[in-house]
Order: sequence, then structure tokens, then C-alpha cells
Amino acid sequence: MQLPFTRPSQRPDQTAARPSWRTYAAPALLITGAVVYLAVYIFTYSQYPSDDAYIHLRIARHLAEHNVPYYNPDQAVAGGSSLFWLILLGGLFKLISATPLILPYLTLGFTLGAFAVCTLLLQERFSRSQALVLAFFLVATTLVNVAALLMETPAAIFFWLLAVRCWQRKSFGWMGFFSAMAFLTRYEFAVWLIVGLLMLEDRRTAYRYVLGGVGPALFFVVFNLTFFATLIPNTVTAKSQVYPLSLDEFLFLLDTNRLGLALFSAINLGLLIASLKHDLPRWMKACAFFPLALFGMYCMRKVFMFSWYWPNVFFPLSLAYLLIFTGKQRVAFVIFLFSFSPPLTAAVTDGYGLFTGNPSLYREYDPGRRVQQYLRIGAELDRAYPDAVLMTSEIGGLGWGFPGRIIDAVGLVSPESLRYHPMAVPEDRDSAINGSIPPQAIQDLQPNLVVSMETFSKAVRRDIANGRLENYYLLQEYPVLAPDSHSSHVDLWGAHLTQVFSRSTDLNRP
Repeated sequence: MQLPFTRPSQRPDQTAARPSWRTYAAPALLITGAVVYLAVYIFTYSQYPSDDAYIHLRIARHLAEHNVPYYNPDQAVAGGSSLFWLILLGGLFKLISATPLILPYLTLGFTLGAFAVCTLLLQERFSRSQALVLAFFLVATTLVNVAALLMETPAAIFFWLLAVRCWQRKSFGWMGFFSAMAFLTRYEFAVWLIVGLLMLEDRRTAYRYVLGGVGPALFFVVFNLTFFATLIPNTVTAKSQVYPLSLDEFLFLLDTNRLGLALFSAINLGLLIASLKHDLPRWMKACAFFPLALFGMYCMRKVFMFSWYWPNVFFPLSLAYLLIFTGKQRVAFVIFLFSFSPPLTAAVTDGYGLFTGNPSLYREYDPGRRVQQYLRIGAELDRAYPDAVLMTSEIGGLGWGFPGRIIDAVGLVSPESLRYHPMAVPEDRDSAINGSIPPQAIQDLQPNLVVSMETFSKAVRRDIANGRLENYYLLQEYPVLAPDSHSSHVDLWGAHLTQVFSRSTDLNRP
């Protein structure tokens, strides 16, 4: 039984007349509509970026200006999570200028690249127009929101798709190269490197695959050993120490952030296992095993999964399902659409916000407004206290606005802070998912300024009130969210204020 959305099993008669222009009209319209929508989405919602995007920007600025890939130019710490993204941004900053305005163009380019290569892969099972629709569906539901956050995930997915495409075309050297590039862009794609190697057809193809990835791998080793004397980013160590999640807390994060997608993964796991019994190309099977292995690793390690982690799991899983799905599995396709309803609902809501001019409907709107406020606070503090040493637990937007020395209270770029973690729950912080500021770190490291949302300063405010931090006082308060006429929200994660504390021996009281 052939379904109407699948490619016919028989090729058209090669002697038939050449198709008219109408044959290409539908794909051209689909491509144009997809490109316009993705561009408008990214440029509109990139006003509400991720705080972590500015960590990369600050490190890249120092690479361009001081030739060192450090968050603080005098502190050799591997504080980034993407070597490729750092090199790309640093190079562009060197050539053009150190501005975040280039980021939407970059994430749009990689998103469109992912859309194009995904379409080519889907044409293995579907017609050109059907492949375009399905590729846009996957990009619009699982990837474009992260592109608007200005993170590097779309680039990693793009390189991964190129690797799969090369495997499909039996170009194993290029497959190894693009697989290594995906790893340089997001380090968890090391899982794909292993899956790809294990599932290749024979030793000869495995040799070509490994040889293709040698160049990027050597660059990764040499760069990191030269600048950091280690291959493991400090962020990996810091996150595992600061956020030691229990199983209940990990499941709570799945429930509050991506429960629908977790259910989607569970449903498709069973369907994929059943489908993999059939005789399928190895590259298709690898597309299925990779996201399941990656998500399994996240679960075993109980990783604090941020928004930009999820496309690395669900984009490959969705693509694998569509590729493995055949025309005789009508029920499976219906279940796929049903289980995809949560991300589809979020994507439709985002799109409705675009068409109605109401960005508050964007799923990352309030966290993005907090980043806008951090940028404003950082710039004001830089004008008033350019020589101050500042401590905070969110170092992205604040660190871009305030170019001076910053002590990361969570330890991502300041390893000296890690000895104060993990903080006790609930005595010092309300939850293990809160990257709070340890009062003892303030006492020992003596920053001039401490900046924190109320959510992350519970222990600090308590110790100032009871006199344990007697030489610190409240200098200034800001609304936690930047003012915006589109929303009446005044708090985020239970916090209404972002507070600036000063050491009394350094600054005059207002």
C-alpha cells in the first residue's frame, strides 16, 4: 500500500518528455517560503539570545584583540564549549569588528545549510517537494529556535548532516572530516565519531574515515594543549560539580523543559528498533543509533540539558525515523506526527508571534529579556567602575557589557571558585539546578562588585543581613527583566530584581 507522501517505487520512464517549468514551480516556492520564514524568525527573535552566546563572544573578542582564547585575558582557562565557533568568531572579529551583529547571519547560514542537506537526505525516500516540506518541518520545530539563541548548535547539525550525506555517497574521507568538524563544534558529537566508526562496512572504509578526521582532530589537540594544557574544557568539570543532579531532579528538568520531546523519544525508540530489523543502509541505522546513544549518555550522567542540547538528540532522531519509515507503515507515520505535537505547538506559537508582531510568544522570550538587562547593567557598571573586579554567576551578557575582570562564581571560567561547590540545598540555594554565588568565595576573593539575580544570591543576602559579609552592602537594584511593552511579566525563575553589591572599602556609598 503506497502512501501519497512517499516516493513511488518505480522510476518514471526515462524516455518521457522533459518536465515543464511547472514541475519546478512548487519546489521553488517551497524553498523561497522556507528561506524567508527562517530569516525573519532568526533576525526577529535573535533580540532575545542565550546568555551563553555572549560567553563565546567575549572569548572570541579576546582571541581577536589579545591573541588568547580566554574569558579573562590573563587566565588560561578553557571556558568555551566549541572550538570551531571560537575560531570562526575570532577570525571574523579580526577581519571585521567585534560585534554580536554578525551572529544572526552566521546562525541563519548554518540553519539554511542544514535545511538544504536534510532535504537531499530525505530525497532518498520522498519526492523533492515532499523532502522540502519535511526538512522545513524538522528545522522549524527542533533547530531554528536555537539558531535564534545565537548558539553554535545549527553549525554542529550542519556538519553532521554533511557527514551523513558523504556516507550515503560513499565518500568516507569527507565523512570523517565533517564528523570531526561536528565534534569541534559540539563536543558531544564524539558519540557520533564512535558510532560512525563502529558501523562502517569494512576496515578499508574505516581507514578512510579515520584519515579524513585526522586534520581537525590534530588541530583540536594542538590548540588545546598549547593554550590550556588540557583536552577537557573546564566547563565540563565545573558543570558536573556545581549541578550534581539527582535522578528526580534530572527527571524534573525533563518534565519542565522538554517532557513532550522525551515522550517523543521513547515512542520512536520502539518504532526504530522494530524498523531496524529490516535490511537498511548502515548510514540510516547509524542516524538512529547516534541520538539514542547520546540521549542515553545524557541520562546516565544526569546532565543539566540546556535548550541548545536538545536538537543534537531530536533532530537526528526525527530524521532517522523519517528515513527508516516506509510506505507501508501508515500507523507509524501517524504516531510520529502525534508524538511531535509538543515541539510543533511551540513552533506554531513562535510563528504566530512573528505574524502578529508579539515576540512575547517566543519560547525563550523572558530569558532573552534578562540577557538584555545584563548587557545594560554591564555597560553601566563599566562606565562607573571600569577598574573594578566583578563577581557573578551568569557571565554572558554581563561579561560582554562589562569588559573588565570577572570572577565566575560558578567556576566555568574561574576554577578557583569550584572549591566552594556544590552549595547545600536548601540552606544555601533552593535547588541543585541553581548556579548560586557562595558567600565564602566573596569573603576570600574580595571582588569589588557582586552582581546577581535574587534567585542566585540567597546565601549572599542572608550573610549580608546577619553580618557575616559586613563589608558588603547593596549598591543598586535593577528589574530582572528589561522593560518591554509586549509583556507584563516582571519576574523570572521567582526573581524580581538583579542586585549589585559593593565592597564598602572600595566604593563610596551613594
